[in-house]
Amino acid sequence: MNGLSVKKLGLVPYLRGLELQAQAAKGLRERPGSREVLFVLQHPTVITLGRSASRDDVLLGDEELRKRDIELVLIDRGGNATLHSPGQIVLYPILHLGRRHLGPARLVELLEDAMIETCRAFGVAAGRLPPHPGAWIAEGSGKPARKIGAIGLRVSGGVTTHGIAFNVANDLELYRSIVPCGLLGLGVTSLEAELGRAVDFAAVEDALVWAVRSDLDDTADAPPPSPVRAGAAPSRRGSDD
Repeated sequence: MNGLSVKKLGLVPYLRGLELQAQAAKGLRERPGSREVLFVLQHPTVITLGRSASRDDVLLGDEELRKRDIELVLIDRGGNATLHSPGQIVLYPILHLGRRHLGPARLVELLEDAMIETCRAFGVAAGRLPPHPGAWIAEGSGKPARKIGAIGLRVSGGVTTHGIAFNVANDLELYRSIVPCGLLGLGVTSLEAELGRAVDFAAVEDALVWAVRSDLDDTADAPPPSPVRAGAAPSRRGSDD
């Protein structure tokens, strides 16, 4: 296996991101020698509705969405309503599952592990919240369980598209526009919200990319330096998986 080709793209319109995924997936299906790709990017503010979502999961009318410059897109991945905005890391791993002898359920586990490990690297304890996919901070101190990393995949012809969205420094007030992933009574958070301070976005991005590659790619480089200050206690929020 040739290893993942990592492409860091910065801020990319959502529909352009779909085009890039479709092109890469088509190449993997049609050309046996094509490399798998990991797209690393952010999106301008957009609400996406997966196959399980309905318009009722969006709490703003069309006119209000236009006023706030929030795009609404129906897409072909699994899941419900998801919101992307600047300050959130989006990873799209375009993988040939047949080559890897890897099933979709195991891929979901590996991507969840990568988000959980990234939280741990920055001193935040995260884990799973079955049966809900993603990375979660456990309830406590009067707060509900809250999602820090979302996941939604599509597999067609043995090739994956879509991926994960990890909240770092995005505007959490925007989530008032939707029922996140169709889940009532649960919250949404970010790395900065859990830490109560700003973080180096590029360092988080590097840590998350490394965690994904270390699970998927045997050619991954050495891990980036630990971002947690020497002697600093890990966060007590949530619980390890």
